[in-house]
Amino acid sequence: MRWLIGLSASAGAALLAVVGLVSVWWYVFEIVIGQAGEADRSMTFWGLPIAFMGLFALVGAFGLGVVGWKAVTIGQREPRA
Repeated sequence: MRWLIGLSASAGAALLAVVGLVSVWWYVFEIVIGQAGEADRSMTFWGLPIAFMGLFALVGAFGLGVVGWKAVTIGQREPRA
């Protein structure tokens, strides 16, 4: 059962990490750098929720990664009788 929890948490962490990285990448490179010379830079403000969702997804990915790691390694450390 611990392997299933660890595998599920690791898969969720990988998915959240990809979503978070893509969101932050999109905001930084497509919005902030891409609109550097334009007169209307309102997307810099309106794209912030996507950037923050990406940051929260990265934090969640780290947390799920820790849960997955603990679920897999705790079962190995216990002495078997």
